[in-house]
Amino acid sequence: MNLADALRLAGRTPAAPEPEPAVEASARPAWGEVRPVQKVELPEADDRPEPVAPEEVEAEERTEAPIREPEPPQVTSGNVVRLELFLNSEQMGSLLKALMAGQHTVLTAREAAAYLRVAPATLQTLAEQGEVPGVLLEGKWRFPKDALDEWLTRSAQDRISGSNEEEEHVA
Repeated sequence: MNLADALRLAGRTPAAPEPEPAVEASARPAWGEVRPVQKVELPEADDRPEPVAPEEVEAEERTEAPIREPEPPQVTSGNVVRLELFLNSEQMGSLLKALMAGQHTVLTAREAAAYLRVAPATLQTLAEQGEVPGVLLEGKWRFPKDALDEWLTRSAQDRISGSNEEEEHVA
């Protein structure tokens, strides 16, 4: 069964409530709840026990308490899927490369229009007038994403400097 089938199956089957551990409600803080810090009195220097060398401590006394993960928020409706991935550095690098490969550096007219949030016809008109950086390839407009970003930055700076010059001429 693949992940998509598991999600579909989980969506069709009602989730059975998980049994709550036997802990008093007041002993367990709610998600995000902040409780006041309890003040702990430290014994005086004379009352402190003498330090013990690690060789003298028995193996039973060396056991450490397990690290507890914070409790996730309780979801009251809907289905929740928790996905944890444990990747080594090589796998993480491959995943990031695959994600970046999906990011195109040259945009079509439709993609560039969506990126700039303008109508495709408006973008084509601006490109034909030479106001927007673009290249006509095989009769279709292509827009380098980096050039569009530079053009946006330069246009914003020109507007800011233009409005400052107008204020100086008015004064």
